[in-house]
Amino acid sequence: MTIARLCEISSVDRVGHERQRLRGEVDAAATVIAALLAENKALREQALARSAVVVPLDRPHTP
Repeated sequence: MTIARLCEISSVDRVGHERQRLRGEVDAAATVIAALLAENKALREQALARSAVVVPLDRPHTP
């Protein structure tokens, strides 16, 4: 096996490791995004379930 071939194999291995590392980061980011979406949905549903009636207070009008 030539030195050039060994360098090529080493380069392919490095690319594979880098791809695997990046895939892990993407998976972690996707997990965080999914958790945030679920939390956002729950908070919106909670807000809708509460009564949000605003009752204006009468103020005396001064001329």
